[in-house]
Amino acid sequence: AGRRQRQMCIRDRPELGPVHSKITLINQQVSITFWSEQQQTQTTFQQHLQTLENELTDSGLVVSHLNAVFGSPPDPITAINNNGIVDEKA
Repeated sequence: AGRRQRQMCIRDRPELGPVHSKITLINQQVSITFWSEQQQTQTTFQQHLQTLENELTDSGLVVSHLNAVFGSPPDPITAINNNGIVDEKA
């Protein structure tokens, strides 16, 4: 069984609005979903997913899932540290 790490982040920048992200890493396999509360931000993220995938692959990771979604994440984030990150280890 591989080591699984999951981080959920929230960033709120004036030019982007609130952006949530969920990053799951199992061994060298990564899955990332971004949720944006502004449609234009979601479109911008969607346009750059291929670049992100290329950079992650070039760094030695296997990308299993990348997605940019308009709206809020289905699972509310309840405990956030001072950096805006939840680190869940399973």
